[in-house]
Amino acid sequence: MAAPPPKRTWSISWSNTSLTSPKRQKTSPSRDTVEIIKKLNHAVNQKEREAIISQVCELCDHNITSVHEEELAAGADSALTKHLAFLRLKEQLEQQSAVPLNHSRVAHEISRTLEALEMVYRSSPDAVAKSFVSVGLEVVDLLLQVITFQLKGRQVGVGIKVESDTEDSNSVDDKGSVGSSNTNMPSPTLSSQQRRNPDSDFQLRIATKIIAHFARVGSATQPMAHHSGLLACLKRVVDCDMYEIPSEARLNSLWIIANLACNADNMIMMAWHPGLLDSLVWASSRPTYSVESTPRTMEVLRTHSIAARALLNLSWSPENKIPMSEHSNLVDVLSKMIVCRHTCPNKGTRSILAQTRCHAVGALRNIAAAPRRNKIRLCKHGCGRVLDALTDAVLYDTDPRIKSRAFAAVYNLACHDTARTIVEKPALLGALSDAMRDTSSNDIKSMARSVLHSLEKSITPDMACYHVLREFLNMVSMSEEGEHVPTEAV
Repeated sequence: MAAPPPKRTWSISWSNTSLTSPKRQKTSPSRDTVEIIKKLNHAVNQKEREAIISQVCELCDHNITSVHEEELAAGADSALTKHLAFLRLKEQLEQQSAVPLNHSRVAHEISRTLEALEMVYRSSPDAVAKSFVSVGLEVVDLLLQVITFQLKGRQVGVGIKVESDTEDSNSVDDKGSVGSSNTNMPSPTLSSQQRRNPDSDFQLRIATKIIAHFARVGSATQPMAHHSGLLACLKRVVDCDMYEIPSEARLNSLWIIANLACNADNMIMMAWHPGLLDSLVWASSRPTYSVESTPRTMEVLRTHSIAARALLNLSWSPENKIPMSEHSNLVDVLSKMIVCRHTCPNKGTRSILAQTRCHAVGALRNIAAAPRRNKIRLCKHGCGRVLDALTDAVLYDTDPRIKSRAFAAVYNLACHDTARTIVEKPALLGALSDAMRDTSSNDIKSMARSVLHSLEKSITPDMACYHVLREFLNMVSMSEEGEHVPTEAV
């Protein structure tokens, strides 16, 4: 029996990612929404456009879901979409006439229009779903144009190809250290940042945030994932060097990918999308440096967590288990994230790391439910790195969710062909025997019993490791040898 389908996350989970100025609260609309939308539809010259879009932003800058529903019902989404399309045409004409974009007022108008559009989509999922049916894919097309234009000239991350055969100082080490310093730390390209249009980073943040609003609607995830150019564009954002784009744009893009991967209709296609798994692995492997500021470190940790959630969601599909289990870099990064604990006193940091470990061990549990040849491959990977990581989790992790998933992963890996490799890990055998005596979790106890039964059947007295196994078996009662258990752990 396979793992349960992943749950879709309905709101972006990281903090301090506000893309606009602090939102004012209000109890009712400050002006006639319908009248404002009508004026927006009739604004053509620049002075009128700038005035009306400022009024729209003022009108929509609040957190009242019911009022945002009224704005969408009044046609704010359609009006702003047409307005954005008109401004994109103006911007293209400026490019053809070689108008310096650093001084382009149209670029600022586009930013304000995107800001207003993001505001109205702070509505309920049902209202956003209705809007998506009406204008959603048209909006996505325009946003992809905006993102693609703003990504021009931005460098792709240096370490996007993660080599698993050698230990890389730019990845989380086997002991789970997250803050290792490196004298070869990449420096921010300040000159390129200073040359960019001041609206450029803002547009990247807002455009990806609008797509994220659509991605929280279950019915929209399938057409979005299959929409031409969307995954490639999101992948391009994720691949950008850490200093080349605002952190919110990367987090938004990863969050969208993770939510699209919640839909079972998308999982196979997304796993086979060219380079997408590699991009998620690279995002999961991004290093933190002790000399970096705390916001930058927190952004990297959130990147790890969301990328791990995307991998977890993709690993749920039975068709993805084999290719993902054969992706060496992916298995490496999951093994490293499982043991990534931090002594930092900050509760938020510890929570993010625990969430990352939970996603990573869940993904490893899912891909371990593969054919025997893949179980053998996983057990022998990196001289037993996967088993070492799972042993560390069951012995030392204090989160019961992580312990349970780690035991489930071991349960899924245990078979006749992997028995000798597992028995060669005495610490893991000790954890299994301890679990048999632990009465706090019947599920863990049942899985441990099943693994030990499997090992007992596979390891014969003529094998060198038999006496090691026998020692541990003597510590526990094996009174229910005929108990029926499911073929794969949940």
